[in-house]
Amino acid sequence: MIFTMQLIYLSIIMLIIGEALKKFDFINKKLIILYLFVISLLLNFIFHGISVQTLFESIIAVSLSVLYYDVIRLIRN
Repeated sequence: MIFTMQLIYLSIIMLIIGEALKKFDFINKKLIILYLFVISLLLNFIFHGISVQTLFESIIAVSLSVLYYDVIRLIRN
């Protein structure tokens, strides 16, 4: 599997959505990664069809968004 621009864009979108989800008090902070995975999976299935590759791309996009968040947090501190 090759990292495509679509994967990078999706991970940045997931980073922004994750930051927005943290602002809500009624959302459990421990489940944000699960919510991001479901949103990523739905977006990939809608735009690229249901396949194993889109499943893996969703997992990688969420993982990259968490990595981006951790790197940004480390840079800020």
